[in-house]
Formats: sequence, structure tokens, C-alpha cells
Amino acid sequence: MAGIINFVGKSNTGKTTLITKVISYICHQGYSVGVIKHDVHDFEIDHKEKDTYKHKEAGASTVIISNRKKYALIKDVEEEASLEDLIELCQDKDIIIIEGYKKSPYDKIELLREERYKEPISDRRYLKAIACDFDISIDDENIENFDIDDFESVGNFIINNYILQ
Repeated sequence: MAGIINFVGKSNTGKTTLITKVISYICHQGYSVGVIKHDVHDFEIDHKEKDTYKHKEAGASTVIISNRKKYALIKDVEEEASLEDLIELCQDKDIIIIEGYKKSPYDKIELLREERYKEPISDRRYLKAIACDFDISIDDENIENFDIDDFESVGNFIINNYILQ
């Protein structure tokens, strides 16, 4: 069964940038990655400027984007599904990375930017790590803290806690 980690944060906090670097790092370590990206807007698939294209180019062998109108699976299948159905489609991977789905019941890494917002909004039951661009004091020693640009440490955290568990 694949491990699951959910990256969350407000728009323009760098989720896709960090995720693509983490994907590439994890793939270079010999693991397979599936990605599910939530999009609240209508979307087109596989354009160079789109997030799903970037995920695929970073090395993910399965990329999924979903909204209330449609979903696309860059695999050989297309259908609308719940997050749980989409996760089931990625179970052949070592790790499933979710981008968005802030209210999901999966472990989360929340991205914070000093100029956007400084306090995590994730339910503390699911918040396992924070990646940010400023010094933050979290009064919970079970929550890891990463520099938002330190994709190798984030990748190793995921490998050690969600792949090798």
C-alpha cells in the first residue's frame, strides 16, 4: 500500500515548485511517485505552463488532476472520481503526493510564506510538517519544520516516514 502525504497552503506559496523538486528527488532515489492535484477551476491538461505537466516532467509516472466537473489521469484512463477513488488508482506507487484537498484526513505538509500567512491552518491531527521562508516557533515537537527551499530534507522526511515505514 502506497504512503500518502498531502501538501497544502494558500495560492502562490510555492506548493508546485516544492512538490516538483521533491518528486524529482524521490524518483532519483529509486521510488515511484503518483500525484493527485486538486484544481478548483476548469482546467486543460498537458500544457507546458500547467502544474500537471510540471509534475509529469519532474518524474511522476502517474499524475491526476480533479475538480467537480471532470478529472484527468495521465495514465491511460479518464474519469471523474472522489479523492479516495483517485488514490486507489495510484496504489501501485511507492508514495502518493496530494496537492490541495486541505480538508482531507491525510497527513499534511503545510507551506507558509511570510508575506502570505504565517500561521498554519491545517488540523493539528494531520499536520506533520511545515515548510516556510521564515523562522517559526511551533509548540508541538511532533511537527517537523523545513526551509521551503530544502527539498532534499522534505524528500527524506517523506521517504523515511511514508515509504520506508
